[in-house]
Amino acid sequence: MSGPDSILRLTGLPPRTGATVAAIESAERDLGVRLPDDYREFLRESNGIEGFSGPNSDYLMLWGAMELGERNRGYHVREFASGLILIGSNGGGEAFGFVHRGGKAGYVRLPFIPMDLREAEDMGETLFGLVQRLRGAERANPPRGFDASRFESVRQALVRARTALPTSAERYRKTPADHPGGIGTLDGFDESMEQYEHEVALWALAAVGRAVVAPPEFWSALDDAGRLMGFDEAWRARVCRP
Repeated sequence: MSGPDSILRLTGLPPRTGATVAAIESAERDLGVRLPDDYREFLRESNGIEGFSGPNSDYLMLWGAMELGERNRGYHVREFASGLILIGSNGGGEAFGFVHRGGKAGYVRLPFIPMDLREAEDMGETLFGLVQRLRGAERANPPRGFDASRFESVRQALVRARTALPTSAERYRKTPADHPGGIGTLDGFDESMEQYEHEVALWALAAVGRAVVAPPEFWSALDDAGRLMGFDEAWRARVCRP
């Protein structure tokens, strides 16, 4: 069996109160697509889950029905990876979602940055299969040839950008930045920096920066961070500039 109960038993994570059919249908209208049947069934049983699903596994977040539209807009999924719908993440730099292929939904894993379907890893045609593979995947070690000096330079550029934000940015300490298509909080930035998830920290700062009309020095520092991370001119023009 590979239904909702099996997913909950596999992960050992506590269930949440299930989503209503109305909430799921509202999310589908917001996204403009029908969710896979097994994901709908899972949401009815538990409206998302969150936590470590095994002693050597990455963190697992499967979003609730009412989070889906906001999250997908906030990460500009339609712009960067048309046809993809995100349903969760590892709380850091990786996202999980699905794409429709020949009338069937296929689950995938891919990095938030660059969010490109060419970077997506096929995770099978069932939600259970996705979770099973994620649970069996050990946390990644730092890549071979890791450049510690560049790592620190990225960190310094992000701190410069954060320092350049006006005091009005504090209104986005905990509340999603309410600009079109954007989400991000200062708490999210701080947490990402603590976990060395610099790509996610950059996204959070960009969202807050647009919400408060940040000064030129903010965008200059953010662009430096994106360049040091290896993102090309076109990508930085979309994300790291006003």
